[in-house]
Amino acid sequence: MTHVEVGRRKRVLFTVGILAATAGLAAAGTTLVLGPVREATSAPPESFSAAGVDGDHIEVVVDVLDVSPVSSTLDAQVWVIPHGKYAATDESLAREIDLQTNTSSAQVLTFAPGLLYETKNQTIALEGDATKYPFDAYESTFSASAVAEGSDVPIVMTVRDMSHSWSTVAVLQSAATSAVTVEFTATRSPAVIAFALFQLLIIIALAAIVAIVTLLHVTSHLAPEFGLLGWFAALMFALPAIRNTLPGTPSVGVDADFYVYFWALFIVAGCTIITAVRWTSSKFAAERTAENAQAKT
Repeated sequence: MTHVEVGRRKRVLFTVGILAATAGLAAAGTTLVLGPVREATSAPPESFSAAGVDGDHIEVVVDVLDVSPVSSTLDAQVWVIPHGKYAATDESLAREIDLQTNTSSAQVLTFAPGLLYETKNQTIALEGDATKYPFDAYESTFSASAVAEGSDVPIVMTVRDMSHSWSTVAVLQSAATSAVTVEFTATRSPAVIAFALFQLLIIIALAAIVAIVTLLHVTSHLAPEFGLLGWFAALMFALPAIRNTLPGTPSVGVDADFYVYFWALFIVAGCTIITAVRWTSSKFAAERTAENAQAKT
């Protein structure tokens, strides 16, 4: 085996070792960083009721499914669990329950007796500022009161966050024996925020690399190659694709666009124009030099 082959083999082994170490560090970092993020994403159920509610009551379960910043709404499923005298032997409803809510989709929800875990879809209006992406937050209130056979029914409201993309926190606003009002605050989950910031950092890094490479070529008076121009042009069209893969795909005009995306796009576009002008000038200069040399001969 020659010295050249030995050196080549060492370089290959060294490269493989570097790649393996990088992959191991990335896996360890992902486990250490994203592990707590995943645990922080899932919140335990929260229950709210007035003081003095005994075993005879209706548990109103509100499952938060998703949040839509575009329509400023929160989608939820509502279902009831009877307890005490309101439950039949098979744990279904023993009597009809009318649930009064403050939502625009259906203000009175009727749960028929004899049914188990009948769900009702609810749309709750939200208030918030979508331009703060990915740190945007939305608030709303949800109230419910129960009536059975013309009489008020004691209720306990349980809120469960079932959305993986959002973190919804419920806080008790007011409570009576047969009516409970909670205030929702919905923010993007820690995993979504971490992934969005990671993609924004990628956009910043790509724009910085393009700017540094362009600056080095300009200051060193080196003629740019056509491959470099093609890479810059391809990156200029790749940045919008990267931006559109942000979790939740926010509409154009959020703060992240003004602070990161627009600046990165302007930098890449400007460097592409500078590189195109310098590449064209170098080609014309090379042709003139060749023509002058041919004329002299």
